[in-house]
Amino acid sequence: ELHGRVGVDLERRYEQRLEAVYEQLAYHYVRSGERGKAFLYCEKAGDKAKGLYANRGAIEHYSRAIELTDSLAQRVSPYHRRGQIWELIGNYDSAIADFQQMQKLARRTEDRRMQGEAFHGLSSVYEKKGDYALSTKMAQEAVQLGREGDAREVVAKGLIILGIVASNQGDYARARGFYTESLRIRRELGDKSGMATSLNGLGEIARHQGAYQEAKQLYTESLQLARDLGNRWGIADSLNNLAIIARRQGAYQEARRLYAESLQIEREIGNKRGI
Repeated sequence: ELHGRVGVDLERRYEQRLEAVYEQLAYHYVRSGERGKAFLYCEKAGDKAKGLYANRGAIEHYSRAIELTDSLAQRVSPYHRRGQIWELIGNYDSAIADFQQMQKLARRTEDRRMQGEAFHGLSSVYEKKGDYALSTKMAQEAVQLGREGDAREVVAKGLIILGIVASNQGDYARARGFYTESLRIRRELGDKSGMATSLNGLGEIARHQGAYQEAKQLYTESLQLARDLGNRWGIADSLNNLAIIARRQGAYQEARRLYAESLQIEREIGNKRGI
């Protein structure tokens, strides 16, 4: 009862800036036994930590949120977000387990968009593990479900993975097609974060084909979008790609500077693959 009163008081005192006390609200409502509010604030605290790349804290909050609700629909989101963090920090087996659980829950609740998101998550992890056949299969599922569920952002995400796999396998024409279609969708949706990802992909194709100036232009455009959004993962990725171009063109001091800036961000956000 005491914890519940503290939670209510915090909500009243911080009404205009609840984000500042999500962690405290989660703590008190968990201990008050008010599972609805406890779930709400654990998820919000997880989102806050995830946005700050406080990865372990985010995982703890999402794990608690999953335990607090019996609602299949409510459990989809924390599984999704926790899976994304496992993927970022390189724990691929845990990421796969979360995305698989998310997919089962989304299927049972007939949520095609979130089923598509789950398949996208799986396709991304399998690509990182080098299982291109399974990654392609999962990405194709994501694209199909996105189209069936009128979730164009899911379609665009699936196309990106198909582009990455095609590029990794040396099929640059197909990869360019996937990236270009994804970029078109992202522009129509006004999705700047997605646009940055698609531009990076097109930059990769140009780089592999030796068109370094085109690649540099695409990477620079992607970097600017990522900076505008404060997307640190996107910033680090674009900086790394620009460093590769600088090194290929013999600008070694510039390459060193770009690599160093990228590496610092990758370490700060915990992206083991980038490090």
